Amino acid sequence: MSSTLDKRMTILPITVPILIENVLHYVFSFTDMFMVSGLVVGGVRYGDDAVAAVGLCGSFVFFINIFITMVIAGAGIVTTQYLGAKQAEKAGRTVMTSTVLITAVGTLLSVFMFSLTRVIIGAYGLSPVRASFAGDYLTIYGSFSIVIAFNSGFSTILRSYGYTRHPMIINAAANVLNIFGNIGFIYGAFGFPQWGVAGVAVSTVVSQALAAAVMFFFILRKKEIGWSFRRFRIVTTGSMKEILKIGVPTGTEYLLYSLAGMVLSFFVVRMDEGLPPAAQVNLPAYNYAFLFSRFIANLGKSVGQGTQIVTGYLVGAGRKEEAYRKVLKYFYVAFGLAAALTGVVSLLRRPLLGIFPMDKNIFELATTLILMCMALETGRTFNLVIISALKGAGDVRFPVMMGVISMWGIGVLGGFLFGLVLHWGVVGIWLGIACDEWTRGIIMFFRWRSKVWQTKRATEVPALKEEAFSDVE
Repeated sequence: MSSTLDKRMTILPITVPILIENVLHYVFSFTDMFMVSGLVVGGVRYGDDAVAAVGLCGSFVFFINIFITMVIAGAGIVTTQYLGAKQAEKAGRTVMTSTVLITAVGTLLSVFMFSLTRVIIGAYGLSPVRASFAGDYLTIYGSFSIVIAFNSGFSTILRSYGYTRHPMIINAAANVLNIFGNIGFIYGAFGFPQWGVAGVAVSTVVSQALAAAVMFFFILRKKEIGWSFRRFRIVTTGSMKEILKIGVPTGTEYLLYSLAGMVLSFFVVRMDEGLPPAAQVNLPAYNYAFLFSRFIANLGKSVGQGTQIVTGYLVGAGRKEEAYRKVLKYFYVAFGLAAALTGVVSLLRRPLLGIFPMDKNIFELATTLILMCMALETGRTFNLVIISALKGAGDVRFPVMMGVISMWGIGVLGGFLFGLVLHWGVVGIWLGIACDEWTRGIIMFFRWRSKVWQTKRATEVPALKEEAFSDVE
């Protein structure tokens, strides 16, 4: 298995399927938003309200994923380091332990979101229509958080063993199914009830559940993974601590990032408060621009995910200098591609936004925000790639510490000052986010260059001798 695994644990076979999966997921999310933007009920168009509500729910969806990340991030890093160190049995124990933790976290999230979603949405002070849409969507999606947890957990297990094509194909098929579900529930096609925004959430949950079931089937078929109900007895508190030692700090960083996003969204909501409906342009424009920002970020995100897997494997194998050189190369390539992609999207921003039916004032504001992605997304690439590499090497606490300082001290505070105090509106919010990404990114870049991370490890097993391996791409 070792030579086969070595071949799978290289950047292109790992990253390309992840990139395709992320882009497809984005395309289908984009299609979701496009469908929602055309929502008509009783002859009245509710598209902008629906987009604003679903976009707001995105912060809470991210919040749900953070707690799931506390398990899957740690499990993925620990598993790849054990595989790199040729400790297949301990890698298998990590997989079984992650399944137990994912089940527990998913169950708790489902209960929490079912119980408190309406209270949380009510605190935002949205208009009755937007509050109703957001409450419907988030109650359904959040109540089935355990489905999302299984999907993410099983995908991480397969990726950790170098099987990145399986999640790509399965999730692509699930997203196609999701689109047909949306068409049915939004427009009443195929004999479906016309449930609108609530139907979008139902379609998402069902497609994710089917994808999780298929991935679980493939996990059972992979003998090297060794998943079996009888193996739950090998799960120990020690293996749980090993996962959570990496996962909790990583999840904390994502939690702080999500909370910062919620606060910034709250600022944007307040900008529209008290204005006549025709003047409430900030939140819809913010959400439309965020769609394009996410598309551009998919490139750096995919390279970062692939880099983390490869870095964990190389560090576990003792090939730290090789990891150092390759991560820098991966970053430079990702940065250049992100800059080029951002430039193309900026040039085409008007025809791209023209796809959506929207108010002209929302359109003009959204075009300005997309143009600002030139500054935002290039800075974000530092964090998507370098931070992922640091975590793959086991250096987790430093990114979390810097995340607290930069995301809140620069991102949130800057958004408040630029957006509300100086009255630059949502443009000021965007600027605050860009300042955070660049500041944090440059610091992380020099952290990698310092090689301090080479003294960190995620697992209890000593790394293998570096000279025992060749430097392969």
